[in-house]
Amino acid sequence: MRKQDATDHLTRLVRQLRTPGSRPDDVRATLRRLAAAAREGTVLWQREGDRLLIDGMAARDGADPLRERMEAHGIRRLEVRQHATAVELLQCARLLAEAPAPDEAAFERRVGSLRLWRVTISRVAEAEAEGSGLAVPAAQQAPITRQLFRLRGAVTPVAVHEAHQALEVLKSLADAHEAAGEALPLTAVLVGLVRAEREAEADVVRASIGRVIDALSTPAVLRLVTRLLPTTVGDPATYRAHLEAIDRCGPTGGATLIAFLMAADAMEERRVYFDAIVQLRAGIPILIGALGHSQWYIVRNAACLLGEMEAERADAALARLLDHPDERVREAATGALAKLDTRTARLALQQMLHDRSPRVRLHAVEAFARNRDARVATPLSLALDAEEDDDVQLGLLAGLGRLGTPDAVEKLVRAALPAGMRPRPASFRIAALEALVVARGPGANGTLRSVLEDDDPAVREAAQRLVAV
Repeated sequence: MRKQDATDHLTRLVRQLRTPGSRPDDVRATLRRLAAAAREGTVLWQREGDRLLIDGMAARDGADPLRERMEAHGIRRLEVRQHATAVELLQCARLLAEAPAPDEAAFERRVGSLRLWRVTISRVAEAEAEGSGLAVPAAQQAPITRQLFRLRGAVTPVAVHEAHQALEVLKSLADAHEAAGEALPLTAVLVGLVRAEREAEADVVRASIGRVIDALSTPAVLRLVTRLLPTTVGDPATYRAHLEAIDRCGPTGGATLIAFLMAADAMEERRVYFDAIVQLRAGIPILIGALGHSQWYIVRNAACLLGEMEAERADAALARLLDHPDERVREAATGALAKLDTRTARLALQQMLHDRSPRVRLHAVEAFARNRDARVATPLSLALDAEEDDDVQLGLLAGLGRLGTPDAVEKLVRAALPAGMRPRPASFRIAALEALVVARGPGANGTLRSVLEDDDPAVREAAQRLVAV
């Protein structure tokens, strides 16, 4: 491809779009020339200070207008891959001709809305985009960047051969960095390969990249790469690319994330690995197996993850945790089962309403009451009749209020009224009144008025307050 010709055509097209009164025929003619140049190969423009580079070489005179438009938008890198369509090229030129976006988020939305497939517009430089986004030393990043760029636009037989050579070099670099325990450059290689595989246009190149990635998907490589994940959370783009690379490595990636979660000491790190596992829905069979681990916190973490992923096939294994000796595990299992819409999960939650630990019972009440199924009212009502712990009683009343079914309301009315032979504490009756208001709103006023003259002054005061609401 005549790189400078493409630069001239794009510069002219942007100028025409910015000039009022430009003739449509002239715009179409320039666009045709640019599209013809794009059919010849891939071209990369990079802005470095006051210079514009074309495939790493300084552009000749006349390219300043294009550099200035890139600078106005904060664009550091503009790549047109071979066979970019005329529509994509016109959208790119229009973006450059428009007034700049007010901020980074608006720019990203504008670029994203264009849905460009063979045109990449980025505010990061090549080394940052091709690498992992981490602070890879320049001496290590440079050869990686060179080889990744050789993979771009490989559609001709000659280019495909060059891509295969680049892959051999990248595999050798990755092996050397793995042997030396150098996580940063190793991650740069893996992230770059995953991106190249996604963007490859030639099937033979995509398949070759995939084989190299598969060869790198080993526990040793994944341990080095996964170790860096918490350092990327401040940069969403880098985090996404890093996580995509781990995900691309298949079950090994998921297993490594789980291993790092289980071994992490710092809460911040545990949160990063936890969120990553949930996002990828990684390693569900491994997590189900971890429910039988001897260390309580590993079982708890596994139960929480399975709940967040709504892994219904884990319901039986989670239900077996009803008999776990540690109440923290039983609490986690309760929360997980509450997120599974299966018969096994519902039966297990009902059983947990009678757990030996008040904390677990209260947790089960809160989880059970989130289910708006009318059938839930009966188990909650029966549990309320048998419950002796004050906090759990109040939780059951609140749960019935959130449920709001006719049976739940009837139970709350009976709980709020004087009990005759079995007087209830004022706190219990007030909680029932409050739950009734949650369930019925103004429809609860009849019951509230019936206790405005109650013998208990605290109940009378609560009724007056709630009627006013």
